[in-house]
Amino acid sequence: MAVLVVVKTPEHVERMMHWAWHVAQGRREGLTVLALSPEGPDVVVERTLCQSMGNDEPVISAVLNCFGSILGQNFKTPDMSPLILRHGLERVGLNQALAELDRIEPSLLIVNGSDARGLFDRSLAQKLYNRATCAVMVVAGEFDGPPKTLLTPTRGEVHGVAAMRVAGEMASVCGGSLTALYVASSAHDAAETMGGEVLAETVKMTGLDDHMEVKLEVILGESVSEAIAEKAKSYDAVIMGASERDPLSRTLLGTLPALLLRGREGRMMAVVRAEEPLLHRVEAFLDRVLVRWVPQMDREMRKNVYSELKTGSRWGFDFMMLIGLSTLIAGLGLIQNSAAVVIGAMLVAPLMTPILGMGLALLQSNRILLREASHAVLFGFIFAFGIGAVLGFFSPIKILSSELAARGGPNLLDLGVAFFSGIAASYALARKLNAALPGVAIAAALVPPIATAGIAFAFGEMAISAGASLLFATNVVAIILGASTCFYALGLRSLKTAEAWSRRLLSGLFIVTLVLAVPLTVYLWQVRASTPPGLNSDVQAALVEHPGFELAGLKRNGDLLTVTLDGPTDAPPELLATLKRLAIKRTNWSAEVLAITRISRRSQTTGDDWHLQMRRLIERDHSYRMISASHREGKVEVEVEGPTGPTYPFLDNLRRLAQREGLGEVRLRLRAVHEVTPQNGLRNAIGNVLKTYDGFRLRELSLQSDTLNIELEGNQPPPKVLRDRIKEVSRSRLRRQVDVKVRVLTVVDFEF
Repeated sequence: MAVLVVVKTPEHVERMMHWAWHVAQGRREGLTVLALSPEGPDVVVERTLCQSMGNDEPVISAVLNCFGSILGQNFKTPDMSPLILRHGLERVGLNQALAELDRIEPSLLIVNGSDARGLFDRSLAQKLYNRATCAVMVVAGEFDGPPKTLLTPTRGEVHGVAAMRVAGEMASVCGGSLTALYVASSAHDAAETMGGEVLAETVKMTGLDDHMEVKLEVILGESVSEAIAEKAKSYDAVIMGASERDPLSRTLLGTLPALLLRGREGRMMAVVRAEEPLLHRVEAFLDRVLVRWVPQMDREMRKNVYSELKTGSRWGFDFMMLIGLSTLIAGLGLIQNSAAVVIGAMLVAPLMTPILGMGLALLQSNRILLREASHAVLFGFIFAFGIGAVLGFFSPIKILSSELAARGGPNLLDLGVAFFSGIAASYALARKLNAALPGVAIAAALVPPIATAGIAFAFGEMAISAGASLLFATNVVAIILGASTCFYALGLRSLKTAEAWSRRLLSGLFIVTLVLAVPLTVYLWQVRASTPPGLNSDVQAALVEHPGFELAGLKRNGDLLTVTLDGPTDAPPELLATLKRLAIKRTNWSAEVLAITRISRRSQTTGDDWHLQMRRLIERDHSYRMISASHREGKVEVEVEGPTGPTYPFLDNLRRLAQREGLGEVRLRLRAVHEVTPQNGLRNAIGNVLKTYDGFRLRELSLQSDTLNIELEGNQPPPKVLRDRIKEVSRSRLRRQVDVKVRVLTVVDFEF
């Protein structure tokens, strides 16, 4: 480790060199001097003391003269810390000084401050103070020999501890005494006791109490600055810590340091700023990388971005009108399962602008913008949720479409989509890339989840409503973080001067993101492990083309889909290809399909096999029951019982079965059964639930008083999740609390 001192004005060399030399001796570290001159080299070069003799550069000559006065002619005394002199060009002094900081990683940087004559290397000192991550000491005043009495005012803050440590090192080298001062602004009885405890703890933190005696003094004063200035008159040097609130301006531009220098010219003065924390050093590194590789926004661009976000983040009639229309469009599209209409609603929604405004407000500690933007987002959510609920209440269609269901189960991938959408939206806004904004609005999808939450709430589907609300919250938090990240990278960063509340809020949002990631990850694994909806019916429809094969079960494990079939032979290659195509269609991933065929002689085709296949095809839909089927004069007459008319796919499957078996035309007679009991529509709802669980069929359904009796047929006891789902659907349809009893008739076939 070493102490680095940067000098460029010959008048300041003596003062700074004495400070630097004594501190380096106290620390037992090397001393590196970077001398900047108008005629210096473009690249910093190292000069030995002997090589520098006779150099015409004033600053080099001043450094050599000072070394001579300190060390005499013995520059190589073994007990002395090594001296390194490096020469640079004043015009690029800042870059060269920063390069030296990165190269030697000093424990302390010493720069020049104001002196009694007003000489001040303000620009270089300010920039180094702001950019350096190591501890920095700003020296001022005139040197009048090694100080014998040193004063360190402190209140126990981190910079005060660093200042006291430097003062102790100076006192040990100069053979002087050190006084630690605490100024209490109130005259209560415990003031002196409390001040003494603070000073004792500070000295203990520095480790000075192990090898030297530090005098502790507590005084009372209404003005802390004036009390310190009055006390400092009887000391040779004052070393104090930088202000916690605004260390840069207070250290370099005046207040207490200037007040202390108004006395006699011989007083020495130094202000110490402690080493930057690791977080600040990481921020400084990121700043350098971003400035180098990312085009930064100029002042005019920053003003335009702020003005546009402030205007678009206000809750007003225009905002309310757009959010209302967007919700109506999205709600109608969701109910009728139209993806195109939902996409159109995304383009109308105005919610993206206030969310981006929240990201900028947190980055710049702008309370006013944050308040306006958060009000717009909150009121927009409440307003859109209400419209969605009203729309769902008056909708004649009370069925959850696939568009509604898809937004009721967000997962971890949605979090990533929202985060990168926030980055894309803020970048397009900052760079005036208006053509990209519609695509970003579609990707973010802010209004459809709110509309889904309201509609599902009206339908009584609380799980879907909660999932859609979670999706919206995920989008908002991730977009805010994404926008803050992008604005920071583009030059709208002020985290070093950001107020504590904005830092805490950003940290809180990050924690909220981690918390949201837990249920989102659970949803993702559930989606990955569950059988895709609709795949069961697709496979059964495909098996119509392959006589003798029946679906016995579907099971998904990661990327492997296991299909269990009952059939006369192994599944043919064309059937395997069809199964793989259907799996990819329903899951959107490259699935591996394993087909297991349970070969049974009973499945071989017989003369009456068409009758059995016809029954199984009809009763596959739990809404129908086959009463009779007969074949006469090239026609098949089938009589079924059910609540509604058959669908086109149902009739088409019957026709294809009849053609394949050579039975001719199909004549279907329907006995319409209209339930007038309170469980109207409940049979269909339970049947839809059973479609997702292979091996179960609804046999009987009856409601007696407050008890609903359900009889199922299956090849195994129903799992708890199926029983819970049946109870939930039953109570939702009946709109009251009933006791649900599920009875299962297990059918076991024996072959011998």
